Amino acid sequence: MKVAVSFLDHDNPRDAILKIDASCAEYIHVDLRDGVYVPKKNFDATIIKLFEGITKPLDIHLMVENPLQYLDMFQGLNISAIAIHPKTVQDFPRTFTKIRSLNSKISIVLNPDEAPSDYISILQEVDQVLLMAAPPGLGHQPFQKEVPQKIKRVKEINPRLIIGIDCGINNETVKEVKDADYVVSGSYIWQNEDYINQIKTLQQVK
Repeated sequence: MKVAVSFLDHDNPRDAILKIDASCAEYIHVDLRDGVYVPKKNFDATIIKLFEGITKPLDIHLMVENPLQYLDMFQGLNISAIAIHPKTVQDFPRTFTKIRSLNSKISIVLNPDEAPSDYISILQEVDQVLLMAAPPGLGHQPFQKEVPQKIKRVKEINPRLIIGIDCGINNETVKEVKDADYVVSGSYIWQNEDYINQIKTLQQVK
């Protein structure tokens, strides 16, 4: 299993980012919030600058209204994918074109109360899906057991899509989503001083 490590809200976020960049994880996961779509804003240019010069690909999750207005901020970063919530997008063609201009894959986020069948046409246009196993922006929410069925449904709709799982990922829940391509984990990895071992524990799930 590939792992995207969330750097969370560390006292020294740049130090945390550098640790992930030097680790065995495949991606750095970046949650960016505008304080409108979800509470607790953390989105500004100073946050984005922390990722300049980082070599590990960034898996960016935009919890914002109208993501198109923010995309210019990511110019020049090493981005794997930018994930957006469909209900926040005002102009899909322009937003998709802009994301691709950043040499990034397009990822669509599905919240726990959203079914893949709600977005069949969009799932034909994008590269990835990020399935939320808990509501976004709240933190420490229980892992929802319906996620494995969503993985199956996404693959039925578009088998070429890369599937990621976010929220509540640990050494037990990762086993339930082993059919996904990667998982996002923050608290489980950082709660242990041996965070490298925590990453490897998730990666070893086949």
